[in-house]
Amino acid sequence: MASPSDRELLTAIQQGRRDALGALFDRHAPALYEFIYRIVGDRDQTARLLEEIFARAYSLATTVGEQESIRGWLYGLAREAAVNFLRQRNWLDALPPSDEPSVSGLAGDIWRAARAMPAFHRAVLVVEELHGLAPSEKARALNIARTDEQRLLDEARRSFNHQFDVQARQQGRPLSAQIDPQRIWGLQRRAGSEGSLFGYLPSVVLPDSLAAMARIKILASTRTAAMPTPPPAPMRAPAPVPTPAPTPAPAPVAASAPKIEPAESETPAEELDEEQPRRSFLPEGCSVRLIGLAVSIALFVTLLAVAIGSLVFREPPSPPTIVSIEPSDNATVAQTRVTIKATYVDKRGIDRTGVQLTLDGRVVTSQATVADDAIALTLDLEPGQHIVLVRVKNIAGNDSSRAWSFNVGGVAQGTPTLGATPTALSAPTETPTSTPLPTRTPSPTATIALNPLPSINSFGASPAVITRGLSTLITWNVSGADVVYLNQDKVDALGNRIVTPAVNTTFILIASNSAGTVDRTITVVVQELPDLVVADIWIDGNSLLNYTIRNSGNGDVTKQFLTEIRVDGVIVDSHRRISALPPGQDVQLFLPTGPIAGTHSVSVKVNSLQEVAETNYTNNELIRTITGSTPTPTATPTSTFTPTITPTPTHTRTPTNTPTVTPSFTPTFTPTPTNTPSPTNTPTATRTPTNTPTRTPTNTPTPQVVSASALVAPANYTGPCLGNSFTFTGTIQTDGAVTVTYRWERDGVLRPTATIIFSSAASLPVIETWSSAPTGSHWQKLHILLPNVTASNQATFTNNCTP
Repeated sequence: MASPSDRELLTAIQQGRRDALGALFDRHAPALYEFIYRIVGDRDQTARLLEEIFARAYSLATTVGEQESIRGWLYGLAREAAVNFLRQRNWLDALPPSDEPSVSGLAGDIWRAARAMPAFHRAVLVVEELHGLAPSEKARALNIARTDEQRLLDEARRSFNHQFDVQARQQGRPLSAQIDPQRIWGLQRRAGSEGSLFGYLPSVVLPDSLAAMARIKILASTRTAAMPTPPPAPMRAPAPVPTPAPTPAPAPVAASAPKIEPAESETPAEELDEEQPRRSFLPEGCSVRLIGLAVSIALFVTLLAVAIGSLVFREPPSPPTIVSIEPSDNATVAQTRVTIKATYVDKRGIDRTGVQLTLDGRVVTSQATVADDAIALTLDLEPGQHIVLVRVKNIAGNDSSRAWSFNVGGVAQGTPTLGATPTALSAPTETPTSTPLPTRTPSPTATIALNPLPSINSFGASPAVITRGLSTLITWNVSGADVVYLNQDKVDALGNRIVTPAVNTTFILIASNSAGTVDRTITVVVQELPDLVVADIWIDGNSLLNYTIRNSGNGDVTKQFLTEIRVDGVIVDSHRRISALPPGQDVQLFLPTGPIAGTHSVSVKVNSLQEVAETNYTNNELIRTITGSTPTPTATPTSTFTPTITPTPTHTRTPTNTPTVTPSFTPTFTPTPTNTPSPTNTPTATRTPTNTPTRTPTNTPTPQVVSASALVAPANYTGPCLGNSFTFTGTIQTDGAVTVTYRWERDGVLRPTATIIFSSAASLPVIETWSSAPTGSHWQKLHILLPNVTASNQATFTNNCTP
């Protein structure tokens, strides 16, 4: 046999069958449990609220429309209960930190970002990305129009991505746009094929034991009501209230009054006589008592005089008094042209700018004539009922209001009630006086039961302070009203509305019935946002880098934000020196690391983590090419080698060989060799080297960082996560006396800069501690920024801690 539908179960509940309520609980409690938990973030409160909404469902079953989705109606009850719980604790904008065990990994990051969102945005994402309700069910669950669903969904996704990215930047994690959940094992989208990371939250399971206990409590709470009835029935039950009005009722009160008053007045008198006997003041031996009494009397007289003086000379801060109204309350005006007027008085004086006239929820002060004692407006009105609200403020800031209604044409609504009891003419039974007047018509207030004034049970905005461009949710709950206005719109007695005001806006809720009119106001404050820009970057006369940050928006900067300076792509300074910057004002800062020499590309970026809400985040960075002082060359060798070699060899060899032979009988051989070599070898090798190296060394070498290294201890950790930490030790070695500027880099996130002074060439340690590190493998490395740029190795560790 097929199980009954939701509509069939609801019909059975309307007939008083509690077993049908149990079946409805079994079907929808698991999903509603998760829905409530994702809004309130507390499992104990979720279980309590789950019981509350099903108990309400039993009593409100007769109010569900025939075409209304039962599941959407239950989600709507759950949302109302959860939002009311958060409103009482002022947690509508964000949930506080939870004491429950945190989920690790990406799912934990998603849930922490979701807790930082407004409650209404979480509810939108749950029904869309976790539970996948139908469009009509989503509209009923969130109490919104179907035409607003996509806009609110986009707004909720932007809110979640913003919170996720803010926390990711603070913790050095990837941003939402940089994560591909399909590559992460164990994650699966709950509903739909696209959306934000919110859709990857795991299911929240309702324990069987908790479900059984809640089911028993719900059925037990509804046992006394055999059949649910509409709420108005019990409200009209005490109709006989006017019957005690005749004279027999006051008689016992009048008779008992004299008996009670003497009993209460005699006891203090007796105690006074015992404590301060009058005869004891007369003897001379009791002069101390006389003196004490005299001092007491004098002190009493002094205090009484001061009190009377304060009452006479100091006027209490009373509001203005509205002395008369036109037309009168519940009056009927035959003409369509009506003059609406209110007369008021105040001793301090009326602030005309604080006088306001509202007609049928629409502010018409600009059309009225405002004076120091009255406000009046004459205009043509349509036949029917009209509601007027007048607010008056004096120069001291105190205000008062008066609301009333009247009818144009027809019969006033209050008239039938006033003449509905003809038995009021029975004067002898009503007023047993000594001189009965049977022809006298008694005052209507003695015998006629007037309806009570409407009651505005709640009226508020969440959040009450928004930034321009965002929305807020206005909710109200009115009982006993014939007509309800929210500003100029006629609305239901119970409802809500999402508004996006551009400026500070006051919303007026007016409720009226035949007994009169009541009103309440709330003001939604729209914050003006700042706009941080880097106005200029330049080098001053001392070769220092200067820059100007300007707030070009209309709102104040009231908290610190991150400012980063990069030189040639390397972060050389990171700080939060600015904590307040009014609109239109500048602040001028300089780079404290020293003079800039040469030409560099310099960028200054402000509010990179979006710590300050702005109207524009695209103009937070300025990049310029800056030329500092010309660097002095450290070595200028001038080698002038001009060899001048002029060889002039002159080799003259002139041999003169003249032999003279004279033959005779006696041979006489007289060789006379006249070998006269006259070599005139005059080598004139004139080598004139003019090698004059003009080397002017101005080489004053600047000490440098020779090396940098990093170690971590422990490299592996297994144990509880509470209190564990990892210590990184960096070693910096220099070749001389120098001041070194350095910073750590942690998993790709740069840490603040620091300095260490070397008095001579040495190796010195620098230490960094990483406490409460997340599980998994992580690393740090050391960056040297000045006097030269270098980096250490990555020191890697693995954290296997257990929560």
